[in-house]
Amino acid sequence: MTLNNLSSLVSYLKSKKKLYEIQELVSPTLEMTEIADRIYQSKDKSYPILFTNNSTPFPVLINIFANEELTRQYVRWDEVAPILENFSDLFKLKFSRSSFLFLKRFMKSKPYKRRCAPCQEVVSRELGFFDLPILQCWPNDAGRYITLPLVHTIDPETGIQNIGMYRMQIYDNKTAGLHWHIHKGGAEHFQKWKEMKKRMPVTITLGGAPALIYAATAPLPQGIPEYAFASFLLNKRIHLVKCISNDILIPADSEIVLEGFVEPEEELRMEGPFGDHTGFYSIPDYYPVFHLELITHRKKAIYPATVVGIPPKEDEQLGHLTTQIFTPIIKQTLLPELIDLYLPTEGGFHNLALTSIHETFPGQAEKVAHAIWGIGLLSLTKIILVFDDDIHLRNWSNILSRIDRSVAIPDDILFSKGPLDVLDHSAQKFAYGGKLAILATSKFKSNHMFDMNTYELPFIHLWLTQRIAIIYHDHFEDVLTWLKQHSLHRDKFYVVMEKRWYSAKASLQLWFGLSTLDPVRDLHFIQERFSLVINCLSYGKTPSPFNTSWPEMVLMDEKTINTIDQKWSSFNFDFFTESPSAILRKEIEQ
Repeated sequence: MTLNNLSSLVSYLKSKKKLYEIQELVSPTLEMTEIADRIYQSKDKSYPILFTNNSTPFPVLINIFANEELTRQYVRWDEVAPILENFSDLFKLKFSRSSFLFLKRFMKSKPYKRRCAPCQEVVSRELGFFDLPILQCWPNDAGRYITLPLVHTIDPETGIQNIGMYRMQIYDNKTAGLHWHIHKGGAEHFQKWKEMKKRMPVTITLGGAPALIYAATAPLPQGIPEYAFASFLLNKRIHLVKCISNDILIPADSEIVLEGFVEPEEELRMEGPFGDHTGFYSIPDYYPVFHLELITHRKKAIYPATVVGIPPKEDEQLGHLTTQIFTPIIKQTLLPELIDLYLPTEGGFHNLALTSIHETFPGQAEKVAHAIWGIGLLSLTKIILVFDDDIHLRNWSNILSRIDRSVAIPDDILFSKGPLDVLDHSAQKFAYGGKLAILATSKFKSNHMFDMNTYELPFIHLWLTQRIAIIYHDHFEDVLTWLKQHSLHRDKFYVVMEKRWYSAKASLQLWFGLSTLDPVRDLHFIQERFSLVINCLSYGKTPSPFNTSWPEMVLMDEKTINTIDQKWSSFNFDFFTESPSAILRKEIEQ
């Protein structure tokens, strides 16, 4: 199955009865988000949604990556996975079926240039952002945002193009903020155009092959074009066409194209807040302004969108796919001892990495942790846990049990500092802060007798394991002082969470705890009893030099929730799903 554009995707989904088509009028302001959030969290009922009635000529397709099965089909995973597992055959100059298939696909990775394309069937300088069904996703967003843009920029020195996915805040009918991070290719190109004092051409495409949408999010090494990567996945050359107003090449099968420019000398403009994938509203900051010159689109174009927020959302499918694609490559080129790498959804794909390795010499776990902190965007990882090769990284019971039995405090606790995700509001400095590795491997360690006795504490608490306790209390210093003053048992981990999280699901507690941590600031060692006290409170912390208070969690407002509750029966679903925002509110307000 090769899906070149959203029209073919919709046809395919309809034929397989894996699409929800809603003909009832639904507003792009909040309402589409609430429906998409409910559907995605319906698990086995999670499919893409097509909103055909939104007061514009453009239907909205959302939750494209609604489940693992569809996501794998988009990138032809059954064909790609065996090739990646034997990627090292190429370096060994070993002729095998895998190397033959790789080279065969590689030969199709060069894009094919066309003179005309479906994405330029309609050309208009009069259309603007207000003519598109652009979403306002969450109540406290700064406005409407394009959430699934493929932002095309070009290096003025080399002519090499980059595609990135950077959200865009709509300021007015012809201008928008471009939220590219300092670690990304678009920001690098912007700096070069700025140094040359020349206007920077920028083109945004919406839609196209789902594999290309994914490729725009993938952490590709510098110099590897996203078009080539998407072509390799699809085993088919991507067709490109030149923009009308600039020299940028874009996918011919795009649905909608926004051509324009950024003026590097123009004053940056405040962007945000936005309900981001961290589950919190991003801290407002200054970003370049995109000026829209013209819009081209298919005659029957479909507008694509995605929703991020408190996990899980559909971006988890992209994150897991990235891990599955790149782990075999990392293993075969950089870390031969690596067995598995897993980035849990609860960690937002930057806060937590779980790894298993085949350990053959002392210090190898430390080596792996430092190596991961030096690989591409994995360098932004905040916490790494390293385990032996016999552990299943997706089984939390096994993970906790192994920490319980294998981690000596402080010998197996490794601290560092380095770059962090720009959106990490818990860091003490912008995009920079503490890092932590927990070394839970068992070889090459001296025998250590852990204290496996549990006991009652004068706080609301839960012993997850015999050595790991969660204490629910709103004043961290009170807990830390009490633990220091009393002669308790040795070798314990005490995780301090806010009282309101006591009844919440474990996955949400993990998400919130990881979101609040700067390991260097928030881990406290009680030397006399070899115990570690971890501050997962948001209270009493200054999250960033740009913000005086902790950012709010991303939750839907009650008015929108009630509106969708009332409309639900008109959507022709054969099930009802309660609002995830309403569920969480009830859990943390008890």
